[in-house]
Amino acid sequence: KSDRDPVRSVMSFSGYMEGWAVYAEKTAYDFAGLDEDVAELLATDDTLMLYLYAKADIGVNARGWNKNDVARFLSEIGIDDEATATTMYDAHVAEPGNYLKYAIGYLEVSELRDRAQEALSDDFDLKAFHEFLLETGPAFFDIVGDRLELWIAEEGGKAAA
Repeated sequence: KSDRDPVRSVMSFSGYMEGWAVYAEKTAYDFAGLDEDVAELLATDDTLMLYLYAKADIGVNARGWNKNDVARFLSEIGIDDEATATTMYDAHVAEPGNYLKYAIGYLEVSELRDRAQEALSDDFDLKAFHEFLLETGPAFFDIVGDRLELWIAEEGGKAAA
């Protein structure tokens, strides 16, 4: 959008960008022509794997987990493959916090959608919401949230007219 402050072009908003990407992937299942239950299962599986990696990322990089701790964590949920634990551990050591931008970004974008749906109820338009997010562009989520409130008021006014 041309009215954005130029400084935004040199700032990084990886949580917004990766959160939007994960959200778009999950939303795409709804439009893939799949059976509704299959689409929900696939999206849920993807989300659970993302959260699994994010929790291990926190374990390794914030709680000091070693490879054995990752293996124990995975074993608790029925994954007993040592190679998987090693690969996961190595990925988290190589790029600390990498999975958090995806997981937390996705949660933030989903929360924005939930807020808009709750506020607009039957007047919620998914396409218009997506256009709002893309037109707002990458930014800190608190800024996007503030703009969302203005957008909700605008959309609510359109519905009342």
